[in-house]
Amino acid sequence: MERFRVNGNQIKLFACFSMLIDHIGLNFFRGTPWYYYFRVFGRMAFPLYLFLLTEGALHTRDRKKYLGRLLLFALLSEIPFNLGSKGKVFAPEKQNVFWTLALVLVCIYVLEWAVRNGYRPLYLMGAGGVVALALAAAEYMHTDYRSIGVASGIAVYVLYRYCPLNVIFSVFILCLSVWWEIAAIAAVLPAAVCYDGTRGKEGKWTKWAFYAFYPAHLLALWWIRQRVMGA
Repeated sequence: MERFRVNGNQIKLFACFSMLIDHIGLNFFRGTPWYYYFRVFGRMAFPLYLFLLTEGALHTRDRKKYLGRLLLFALLSEIPFNLGSKGKVFAPEKQNVFWTLALVLVCIYVLEWAVRNGYRPLYLMGAGGVVALALAAAEYMHTDYRSIGVASGIAVYVLYRYCPLNVIFSVFILCLSVWWEIAAIAAVLPAAVCYDGTRGKEGKWTKWAFYAFYPAHLLALWWIRQRVMGA
């Protein structure tokens, strides 16, 4: 019997759906028994994005543009994130997840740079210093998932050859922040077991649509909450 397979775009769609369910629960079901069901299902999104980020980092044709896209949407998503999470335009106490992903990508690049140079002590020390700065930046900026999220992304990359153990280990790191992150173990199925290693069909605007979904759905949920709940 042929095993069920999924490509990169299908994993992205599932990650977007998981994130949407998570944020619906956060916006509309807080204080109800349904809240935890929505949030637990949503735990799968972040490990999937880390898995896809590692795939993209290792196979992109232009690393500078890849990092540039993450930083661009980190800026574009800031107001939608502030409105969705805090209900105000300016909220310096927390930053959106694109900042976390950008820091992970920087760590992947410097670690790979150290590997390419033969694990020489000087290069390893340099890479370690950049990683330490990235972890500190995540804490200082209060990015989504903070330093735990960056460490989880690094784990996915470092253990890349040992998939699905890399995704499992990254989830255990996430559990250091919130216990219910253990539900993200379910992300191993689509990301590691069923992934066929291909990107899937991608139209001219498909790539940008996946990036834009994050700020767009945050704005949409905030607008609906304002109209329905007045808060």
